[in-house]
Amino acid sequence: MAMRLPGNGRIISSVPIRAGICVRNSIVYFCAGLFPKEGTYICAVNLKDGKEVYRNKTSSSPQGYMLLSGSRLLIPTGRTPYIGINASTGEGSVRKFGKSESWGLNLVGGSYAVAAEDSIITGPSEDGHIHLFDHINRKKSFRTPGLQLIITGDILYLLQQTHVKAIYRNKNIRIGKYIEKWSFPIENGKTILLAGNTLFVGGKNFITAIEGSTGKIKWKEKISGIAESLSYNGRALYESLDTGAILCFSKTDAKKKIIKPVIIKKNASAFADSLSKKVLQLLPSLKGYALICSFPESMEIALKIALDSKLKLIYLEKDPGSALKANKYFQEAGAAGRISVQNHVGRDSELFYKKYFANLIITHSSSIPMSKLFKHLKPCTGVGIVIGKDNLKIKKQIKNYKKEKINGRSEDVTSFSRLP
Repeated sequence: MAMRLPGNGRIISSVPIRAGICVRNSIVYFCAGLFPKEGTYICAVNLKDGKEVYRNKTSSSPQGYMLLSGSRLLIPTGRTPYIGINASTGEGSVRKFGKSESWGLNLVGGSYAVAAEDSIITGPSEDGHIHLFDHINRKKSFRTPGLQLIITGDILYLLQQTHVKAIYRNKNIRIGKYIEKWSFPIENGKTILLAGNTLFVGGKNFITAIEGSTGKIKWKEKISGIAESLSYNGRALYESLDTGAILCFSKTDAKKKIIKPVIIKKNASAFADSLSKKVLQLLPSLKGYALICSFPESMEIALKIALDSKLKLIYLEKDPGSALKANKYFQEAGAAGRISVQNHVGRDSELFYKKYFANLIITHSSSIPMSKLFKHLKPCTGVGIVIGKDNLKIKKQIKNYKKEKINGRSEDVTSFSRLP
């Protein structure tokens, strides 16, 4: 099992899948890994049974949306160029589209690409440009400021910071020149989607529909948030916002309806409430990561800590059925994004987390022993809590050791912090 480590405010795998998945002829293509020195891979598995077709190491760090074009698998690598390999084998010479000069202006990376016949268009690069390459010789022939691009027939729809444009797709585009069919002024555009002859543009606090053939506005609606993505199913347009909300627009005369998640208030026992408050008082900071092992009332304690702090919690449960129940409990309480329920099926000594990542660890004498968890506790400021008999064999490595009763409970509660 891959090691788990902090990343972007959550616990992630050391070999995360950061590139989109492609499927063709019952084969699933994907990439995994973060740092090439620690292992990054290009993989293919059978769609029906998950059987591995190949798994090859790569010197790149895949990140973004992959693309299948002919026999080539086109792979994004973040701020560095897209690469192309043989899709059927995952081998062959790696073909890079362009060359990035990290401290210059020739930046050709990007998180997505569009393939059309003998061309591949990548971007937006770190300097805010979209690049067109010849698919065969990988020579760049076109570069323009842009955020997103759509190709249909002989027209390119280009979203820029201040305009959305329709551009004729002809041979002149290969020599860096293009002719505009129309241009429509836009401010703070973020994403575009073409559905039939309608081009939808989503951005900061707006959604606009434009006639694709003429560039004339069809309708515009104010929204509260920034558009992240658009999708259309033939009957309705869906817009995902940075706030987490999803908006639906349709042709029907249905009344506006706001659907909000139902939050079920969970009552905590007196012990869980008191212990949670005590724990938060002991922590020098209410940010970071907490590791809580399953025991009676542990879900109540975890939920209380999550709601009263900015800690990101990992809730360890050995039984798969109980893990599902815990996940449902936290989802109903509106804390699913703050608490990650993980089913621990190995030996207590086989916790696949980096050392010293946890600001807080809570366990019970009937659960995973603190001696097995201690290596994950952060030095100096990390706080450990043991409910019941502590059986601590690490007393030379801790300070502020205290054993007490909380809220009349018969079991002892032991707290301590870790030495440097």
